[in-house]
Parts: sequence; C-alpha cells; structure tokens
Amino acid sequence: ASGICRWREWTIHSLNKDLGYDQFVKMQLMGDLMDDPAAMFATGFLARGADAEKDEKRSLAFAAVETATTAFLGATVGCAKCHDHMFDPIRQADYYGLKAIFDPVVIVKKTLAGPEQAALHAVAVENYERRKKALEKPLDEFLAPFKEKLQGDRIRTFPPPVQEALKTAEDKRTPEQKKLADDYAPIIRIDPPKYKEAMTAEQVRIYDGLRAPLQDLAEPVEPENFWTVREDEQLAKQKSFILDTGEPDRPKDEVGRMFHIGKDGFDVPATPCEGKRFTTGARQCFVGWMIHPQNPLFARVLVNRLWQWHFGVGLVKTPSDFGALSESPSHPELLDWLASRLVESGYSMKAINRLIVTSRTYQLSSESNAAGESVDPDNRMLWHGPVRRMDAEEIRDSVLWLAGKLDLKIGGKSFTELPDQHFVGGRTVIGNLNRETNRRPAYMVRGYNSTAEMMPNFFHVFDVDNGKLPSPVRNRSITALQA
Repeated sequence: ASGICRWREWTIHSLNKDLGYDQFVKMQLMGDLMDDPAAMFATGFLARGADAEKDEKRSLAFAAVETATTAFLGATVGCAKCHDHMFDPIRQADYYGLKAIFDPVVIVKKTLAGPEQAALHAVAVENYERRKKALEKPLDEFLAPFKEKLQGDRIRTFPPPVQEALKTAEDKRTPEQKKLADDYAPIIRIDPPKYKEAMTAEQVRIYDGLRAPLQDLAEPVEPENFWTVREDEQLAKQKSFILDTGEPDRPKDEVGRMFHIGKDGFDVPATPCEGKRFTTGARQCFVGWMIHPQNPLFARVLVNRLWQWHFGVGLVKTPSDFGALSESPSHPELLDWLASRLVESGYSMKAINRLIVTSRTYQLSSESNAAGESVDPDNRMLWHGPVRRMDAEEIRDSVLWLAGKLDLKIGGKSFTELPDQHFVGGRTVIGNLNRETNRRPAYMVRGYNSTAEMMPNFFHVFDVDNGKLPSPVRNRSITALQA
C-alpha cells in the first residue's frame, strides 16, 4: 500500500489535469525511460504486476502483457499464453514475443528520503536490531527445552524420510531434504499458545515477562518509498522462449521481441540501441505502435470505456474484449466518430466526457413506454435515459456526504476498515495503512492479505469484486441485503 499509493496519486492528478491519454499510457508503460521525474511514479502500473520484491517468477512480464493489451487495446492476448488463440488471430509466439519485450524489466524500490533521513533511519534500525537480539536471547534460551520436546513430538509422527531431513543439519541436507524441510517448516513451528499449554503457571508468568519487552519494542518507521521499474542489462542479453503451459522451467522455441495482431505489428531487433541510458528499444517501439493515431483500437477502447461509465453499458458490451467473440458495436459509426474526436482533441479525456454529457442522448428522460420496450427492451438504441443503481463507492460517498463527514482530501496512504483487533496501541499492524476511514473509496484497501479479509461487507453486498482481478464490467444486483 505504501509503495503503490504514489502510482495512484499520479493517476488521480493526471486525470484531474487532463493529461493526454496517449501520454497517460506512455508514462505508465515506459516512464523509466523518459525524462519527466513524475514518470517514475507512473511505472507503478508495471511494478504492481510483480508478486514479490525479487519477482523470481517474472510475474511482472506476464502481468504487463495481459494487463496492457486488455486495458489499452481490448485484445485478449492472455488467451494465447498456453496455445494459439482459439478465436482471434493471436499466436502463442505473439504472446511470448510481447513478453520478451518486458522480460528485461525489473521492479525497483526507491525512497523519497534525503541522505540525512536515510542515515538516521539506518542508525535507528541498527539500534532496534541490537535491542531486539538482546531481548530474544533469554527468551530463546528459556523456550529451548519446550521447543525441543514439542517439535520432537510432532516430528516423530512424520514419515521416516521427513524425520531424517529435519534431523540433518541445514548445511548438510540434500536438495530433496531441503525441499522436505521447507514443506514441513510451517507444521513444526510452535505458536505461543502451544508453548503455554506445556508450562506450569509459574513458567507462564516468566514467559510472559520475557515476551512483554519484545512486544513493546517498536520497529523504526521506514522512510516513504515507492515501487518503480528499470531495464536490467543482463536480462536484456538473455534469450526469450515460448513456455510450455506458461511454466518458466519448460522452454520450447526461442522467440524474439515482437508483437503482431492480424497483419499489423512489428519485429524489434534483439541488439540494444544506442542512447544515454541502457535500453533495448523494444518497449519504445511497442508503445509507439500502440498509441499511434492510426491504431484504431487504442482510441476506440478508451471512448467505449468512457461511454460505459456514463450509460452503464458500452457501445461494445465487452470493454476489454474487442475480438471475435465480442458483440458488434451497437453504434459502430458513433464509436469511430468519438475515437476520431479523441485523437483530434489531443487525446483529451475531459473533452470526450464533456461531449457525451452535453449530448441530447445523455439528456434524454429515463421514462419508458410499452411500445419502446417491446422493440428494444435492453435500450441498446438509446431511446430513453438509462436507469441503473449506483455503484457501492458512490453510495458510500453519498452517505458520508449527507452526514457531512466525507473527507475530500487528495493523495496519501491507503486506509482500511478492519476491526480494531487488527491494530495494537493505535499503530497499524497490517501493511502501511491509516485509519482515516471517511476518505473516498479510491484510497481503501481491498481484496485479501494472508491473515485478514480486507474487503468490507458493505462492498460485497453491492457487488464489488475482491480486487485481485480486473473487473471491466461490474454486476449490478438488487437484493434485500442492500436495503
């Protein structure tokens, strides 16, 4: 939450100042290669695709391919990860050719602290670690006999190969034993309640006394940081392959940096181009192709999303899929006209929004009639204004606004509505969050973490997905629980 919030802040400010949509996308996909300092924050879009700080599984490259193509091109390229696309002209080689473009991109953590702040934090961390180690030593010595007995009892219930692996010194284990030991490590871990069950009342008193200073020891607050990306020179020299079923350890044919949809596309030379900073040139080529005014998909996909926000349903019903399986646009000439107006306006999203909401169609009454309902019950021809329930975020904002409590502040860290038992002494213990719960839902943590459900029930009831996967079209149910 702490690192990615800078990307969210950049996104909100960019939309508010009406940054051209072509630049908006360009900065998110290749901001690390641009001279604009704010572009470092924009590449949080790519960084958030990594599943861990070191990103050993190269999740960033997979996420970049699938998110960029669905979000900005309405193309389901992700369907070609394991085989050629079943319906659209996208080969498996095209998927991995595009992935090859992003293969050299790695996640980077940067701090906003100056040299003095960084030095003070380093000293504070050193003092914290020294104090922690001093407090842990007597606790570990006290727990040693209990740990030996409790873990021994558990280990004796395991199969002989597992027992042998766990009893072998860590530096002398075979690869098979290391895997067994790692697999069983969570099972032999002893939690505090189990220790107490094996203690006398006096031993529990001593145990709690040794733990108390550790629990009160506060870790120094890390200087504010953010996640961005860079191209790694060594990774850029490595070959890229088509992967069997998407598994990194199952490479098939070698593939170059390329991208094709139908007859359009390009091949990128494998040799790095010259420049003031290292770069393969592949991302610049791909992004340039994507945002080119003559690329019909780029502008169409955006104006269709903007139309959906205002009318509830896009001119193309599936905003992230303009492929063979999608329905034809209800108004194809209108879609193309809006797309051309977007390009003519310098990719101004505000200009298109203003054009839509000042149109006669948007201002139509929502009143219906039997004759119209018999011909077009779904209102695809837009003969009356749409009637739809507000989304959960809008309902929540409305309630807070009517109570005079909605916080309209822009920017800052995320907040959570988790119950108080997840917090100790008023300090946040899950992520780097705060408790300013009257802010707008753009700042609310969603989805799940390893120990807690992060999505409020209010959002569940009003059809908000958990945030793990994109949700281009949200369900809109009407249920008794909503009342």
